Amino acid sequence: MCELTCGTWLALYTPLDLTEWLASLVLLTGLSAMATTDWYAGWMNPLALTSLLPLPLIALSPLGIEQPALFLLVAGLLSLITLLSHGLGLGDLEWLLVVLLLAGWQCYWQTLLIGCGLALTSPKLWHRQPLPFLPYLSTGLLVSLLI
Repeated sequence: MCELTCGTWLALYTPLDLTEWLASLVLLTGLSAMATTDWYAGWMNPLALTSLLPLPLIALSPLGIEQPALFLLVAGLLSLITLLSHGLGLGDLEWLLVVLLLAGWQCYWQTLLIGCGLALTSPKLWHRQPLPFLPYLSTGLLVSLLI
């Protein structure tokens, strides 16, 4: 599923320059790693959240570039989370906070809405099993960046 999502993203998304292409590659790699770890292990390595730092280079309303203090705050927050925890069991909240601060409100709400809609299609939800939410949020982020 991760390969299909990444392949579709790279086929539909056309970066303008090498920096944007490398930023999207880092973002895709990080999202794939976080989604896969959450799906199989039920936790997320906090260091993987740093792969979201290139998000302002790709998002339509990049808060990190326009407001350097906010970008530094997010980087500091990620460093603090990484130092204080060995693994995030409920990393969805931290992930959503980072997306909100780096990509803006519009991308945040679109990501959340698309991710929740995709999660409703999961058989795990209907069988009352624990549902890893990060794979759906990651796909929602990629879709919201494309639209």
